[in-house]
Amino acid sequence: MEMMEQYLNEQYFSYLLIVVGAYFLVWLITFILTRPSLNLLKAGNPYIGICNFWLYTILMHTLLTIGFSILTCKMMVENQREPVDVIVYNIGFFICFLINILVIARLAGKKSKITVI
Repeated sequence: MEMMEQYLNEQYFSYLLIVVGAYFLVWLITFILTRPSLNLLKAGNPYIGICNFWLYTILMHTLLTIGFSILTCKMMVENQREPVDVIVYNIGFFICFLINILVIARLAGKKSKITVI
């Protein structure tokens, strides 16, 4: 129990929480902004606009994930943390990165199937 409290109070864990929190925030904001009832995407084919909006927001979150992963790894190595700690934190960042890559690939596939009217 004491070990878990140590992990939860560390600065590195807050970086992982920022990335995961931003992940859900990006999905929520994108979902709300691409609602057809808001009519924000008026020009051209709205389906391509929605795909682009999702694609670019997920791509920005992927860059955020990579940045925080590098920052966390660098700080942990500077503080001479155990290699297991570095690996555990990077597994969390890698899972977010992998989900983003899968979503980007799926969106790119759907975007290529949309025909311009």
